[in-house]
Amino acid sequence: MLTREIMVQRQRLLGEFGDFALLTDDLDAILDAACRLVATAIGTGRAKILEIEVPDGTAVVRAGVGWAPDVVGRARVPLSGRSSEAFALRSQVPLIVPDIAIETRFEMPQFMRDAGIRAFVNVPVVLPGPEFYGLLQIDATEPLAIGEETVDFLHTYATLVGFAIDRLKSQSSFKSSEAYYEMLLRELRHRTGNDLAVIQSLIRLRSRGASIDVVQELAILQERLEALRLLHVHLHEGRAKDRLPLGPYIVHLADNLRQLRGNDRHDVRLRLDEIDVHVTRETAAPLGLIINEFVTNSFKYAFNGHGGTIAIRVESVTADRALLQLSDDGVGLPDLHEAPGNRQGIGLIRNLSRQIGGEAAWLPGPGTRMQTAFPIC
Repeated sequence: MLTREIMVQRQRLLGEFGDFALLTDDLDAILDAACRLVATAIGTGRAKILEIEVPDGTAVVRAGVGWAPDVVGRARVPLSGRSSEAFALRSQVPLIVPDIAIETRFEMPQFMRDAGIRAFVNVPVVLPGPEFYGLLQIDATEPLAIGEETVDFLHTYATLVGFAIDRLKSQSSFKSSEAYYEMLLRELRHRTGNDLAVIQSLIRLRSRGASIDVVQELAILQERLEALRLLHVHLHEGRAKDRLPLGPYIVHLADNLRQLRGNDRHDVRLRLDEIDVHVTRETAAPLGLIINEFVTNSFKYAFNGHGGTIAIRVESVTADRALLQLSDDGVGLPDLHEAPGNRQGIGLIRNLSRQIGGEAAWLPGPGTRMQTAFPIC
């Protein structure tokens, strides 16, 4: 298992690469930095990025660290036959060869044999579409032991590399046009969602081997991040620049919460009335978090292992205001007057409601019922 120091170092390097990739439009500089930082993170001193030239044909060493000058930009690897690179691209998952001396499936390119390479890891670099750009390859001159945490890190890192490459490819296609500015906005939304996914991946890594209390707190954080990630998915898919239909987002969010709460849900049903309003992204984010908190707490505490129903309803009250109504038919709050100030989740709902110009009202039972107003457009 990785030490805390190594995990912190790798998280820092992920952030360093992400920051650099956003600040430069030079693809060669980005790929060089990607090789340098990942070689440091794994401790091999060697890494390279292979770019596919011809599918099922060859890939060229586009960037690298620790390699002779006649390798980068010149050396090529086959993507057919007994090529480990072709195998990784076909399987679409990282391939680890811990010691080529005992590996019989693959043939290593001559320039790697000449450099004394004994072990390597191939990680596919995928662009949205999906479209394969090539491979991130970690090389070592000694046998290499790679654990699950390192594989997860390399997968996340290669995903960031893919995002950076796609950003520059898209930029070159749309520059100096009206569509370029629309693309920037959509890409920002998409990238924010991807950044949230990376953070979720890091939280999952941190959860391994942690105490029960820490795991539970991280799980709550994961659910809140997932609500925000889904919002950015819907913003990215929508046509409008500054608003989105609330219904599809809430349906997606509720379905995800039901899946995430598989161990708690038993025979709990989620009922969603038809929702036909549009909101700005500034309103959608707090609404998503309010629904996340209410539904999560209902799954966990309302039914005591029995069945029940959680209902989500949105009702237009004026031309520019609507009412979100959340309820369950469970055991209800222990103390309607004390709970809003004392329970963290309910306190968060209250603050989020105020953020969108509403006031969370906790209504008499049966079960737990609350409502808050919000602006529509």
